[in-house]
Amino acid sequence: KKKFYFHQENNIFTSMKIIRFLLLALNGIAVIQLLLTYCTYCFSPHTIWYFEFIALGYPVYLVINIGFIVFWLFTKQKRHALISFIFIALGYNTLFSFIQFGTTKKPTKDTDSFTLITYNVDAFNCKGWKNRPKVQKDVFTYLQQEQADIICFQEFHYDTKESFRLLDSIIKNFNMQHKAMYHFHSIPRRYFYGNIILSRFEIVNQGIFEFQKKGNSGVWADIVIEHDTVRIFNVHLESYRLTPHNISTIEDGVHSQKHHVKEYSSITKKMRNAIKNRYVQTEELIAFFAQTPYKIFLCGDFNAPPYSNTYRNLKKASHTKDAFLSAGHGIGGTLHWNLPSIRLDYVLYPKQWKAVEYRSKKQNLSGHYPISVKICRN
Repeated sequence: KKKFYFHQENNIFTSMKIIRFLLLALNGIAVIQLLLTYCTYCFSPHTIWYFEFIALGYPVYLVINIGFIVFWLFTKQKRHALISFIFIALGYNTLFSFIQFGTTKKPTKDTDSFTLITYNVDAFNCKGWKNRPKVQKDVFTYLQQEQADIICFQEFHYDTKESFRLLDSIIKNFNMQHKAMYHFHSIPRRYFYGNIILSRFEIVNQGIFEFQKKGNSGVWADIVIEHDTVRIFNVHLESYRLTPHNISTIEDGVHSQKHHVKEYSSITKKMRNAIKNRYVQTEELIAFFAQTPYKIFLCGDFNAPPYSNTYRNLKKASHTKDAFLSAGHGIGGTLHWNLPSIRLDYVLYPKQWKAVEYRSKKQNLSGHYPISVKICRN
């Protein structure tokens, strides 16, 4: 009997050692994912693209590592909790680009301020083309609540044959008589699709830029705000061009056995091409910034997370601050899908100004959430 119990205890002890080893190995893999995410700051996606690809999963890696910290704290090996804690702390810049713990600031009554909105409306096609007028009405209701002074739309859709036309309603009800537009697709006097800037303030100059051999584009406008001229950029950088089926495949990754390897290979190829193309587009934008005579507001859908080379280089070259980092709180995700959201949409503003309010409303009207920022002078 003693021998039996001894062997039984020995087997249990051996099993526990194997389980602990496996958990430590999984914890090691989780922190390696964090390290690879941090590498996006150091390497150009033009040469090593997969760091930014891996970084897209940062919210998931973060949650897994926090889970390991909590798990180890409830075991006898509490010191193992330091593994994930140290590596999360090493990437504090990445962490605080993803989540902010501050509170929204309130401007004083005598402060001159204006509200700027950026919104990728996805051609108002989130609920199908037949529901476009209904989606436009819902977007209009949102705009009424925000009372914006400047609106930057990406993937904007306008059709005179539809029962409700958002552009006409904005101009009529919000006194936004000034606009700058880029028509990527158009039918004269009837329809257009592209980027647009709408403003209560006077636009004294405007222009467009098309990225080389790509469908993505940008529009800019020189706007006079209280005797101060600034240049607003509304950009839509290279997207991943994922189909609804591709997105479903990613969201259902836990059931990956039902998907073909070819499908995942196709998704990876699309993401690789998008990351490399965005690098080229970023370089084109930076060259354009150098010719800009005014302070820059950079808005739009970058299709890149804030811990990416794209974001870092654009922010640095435009000499701007990030409105979310200045006035946001909570998780700043702007992508509408079933996995933990990531931030792909931005309002970057000149260092001489100050963001005092930041809001991103979670609504099912597009693949992206809108951003509304109240800005005033320092």
